[in-house]
Amino acid sequence: LDYTTYQITTLRKNIIAAVNRITARLTTVLIKPEIKKPAIEQIKENTRPSVLQKLQQRQEEINQREQTRTKPKKRSHGMEL
Repeated sequence: LDYTTYQITTLRKNIIAAVNRITARLTTVLIKPEIKKPAIEQIKENTRPSVLQKLQQRQEEINQREQTRTKPKKRSHGMEL
């Protein structure tokens, strides 16, 4: 049981260390201007159409709701003064 606990703990430490190394490498690479600028442009190109499409879909849904919605009739409840 102790041996298994030790192995799992060691494995966990190794995985965390590997993730930290990969994260550090990625951040140093992505900070470079020659890589950062094209990546930002690509993100902008990919996000704009989807955001505009979602906006258009929401506007269509709102218009459909407005068209199907009926105004409630005013009712008098017989409570005249």
